[in-house]
Amino acid sequence: ETAPPAPLAAATPAPAPPPQQQIDPAVTRSLADIIHAIDVPESERQSSVVAVDLSEIAQIQAARRAERDAAAAAAADKAKKAAAAKAKAEADAKAKQLAEEKKKAAEEKARLAANPSRSWLQVGTGANKGALAFTMKGLRKKYASLEPQDAWVASWGRTNRLLVGPFSSFTRARTLEDKLKAAGADVFAWKSDAGEVVERLPAK
Repeated sequence: ETAPPAPLAAATPAPAPPPQQQIDPAVTRSLADIIHAIDVPESERQSSVVAVDLSEIAQIQAARRAERDAAAAAAADKAKKAAAAKAKAEADAKAKQLAEEKKKAAEEKARLAANPSRSWLQVGTGANKGALAFTMKGLRKKYASLEPQDAWVASWGRTNRLLVGPFSSFTRARTLEDKLKAAGADVFAWKSDAGEVVERLPAK
């Protein structure tokens, strides 16, 4: 006899599915929905790019070039005027200097003409020209040979020369020198340089 079939094991019940979670509808929106939902301000929707006006740019550049050219022209004109003024000032200064030199030369020529080199006899010295006139008066009384001679005076350092003359030659001055020295006078012949001022001594 066959054995009776083994009793079937009781079927294991299937596990219960996990409870379904509620999905947030916002998570399941498509990217298109999200982009569509973005609220873009009107100011940002408008294009901020300004159309370029080439003609206006050209005008601005031309105006700037004109300003630069005007500034350069003004600077060049200023430099030109400054150079002209400097040249004129230098020319005026040179002309003034030449005029002064010419004047001095004329004065020197006149001084030389008025005071040529001449021969004299020095008969005394003194710082006071007025006192020299009295000295000359006394010498004329003492030495008769001085009586007809004119009296003159010339600067000599801090004092003055008392002179008689002028003589036509240095030899004539020496001749009178010898005569007066023989009489005891302290005199000597002297020759003035060209241009050396010798003035007539006023009589007292």
